[in-house]
Amino acid sequence: RAATVARYVGAVGIGVAATLIGFLLFQARSPALPGLDPVAPTLGLVVSVALTAVVYLLVGLWRTDVLARAKYVGGLVLFAHLFDGVTTAVGVELLDVGERSALPQAIMDVAAGLPTADLLGEAWLFVLVKLLLAVAIVVGFADYLSEAPTRGNLFFAVVAAVGLGPAVHNFFLFVLNLPG
Repeated sequence: RAATVARYVGAVGIGVAATLIGFLLFQARSPALPGLDPVAPTLGLVVSVALTAVVYLLVGLWRTDVLARAKYVGGLVLFAHLFDGVTTAVGVELLDVGERSALPQAIMDVAAGLPTADLLGEAWLFVLVKLLLAVAIVVGFADYLSEAPTRGNLFFAVVAAVGLGPAVHNFFLFVLNLPG
């Protein structure tokens, strides 16, 4: 029963997301908008997926028991926060979009003052902070998934949403070539 409900919820979610993305791309054809520019955001998505795979593998090698409990929801949390960090880095470093949130901007200001700023830019530290935070949450709260699966999955879903929301916002903002 639970698997059937999860399958229906997933199908509805995918259907709604596909409809909204289709509508968004249809609206992008408007002459009032500057047009699509998917190269840099798509590169950010590919880098995020690759980094997630590497980090997931490394966490699995380091703490196999963690991924045995966290499974895909742990990978989702890692991806969500890496995608947020990487899309922010793409915007700041490649598209010259300023960061509007105070904490990420403070982290990037610290990175801009480091000797690595000329080589790595200012957004690399934000990606690293997001990565370390996501790994710490997955490792630190994996037991919660075993002890209280429903609440644990809900917690991980909220943590993933906190990363995925801004990441998807950045991604489509940059694909549609809109100013931040």
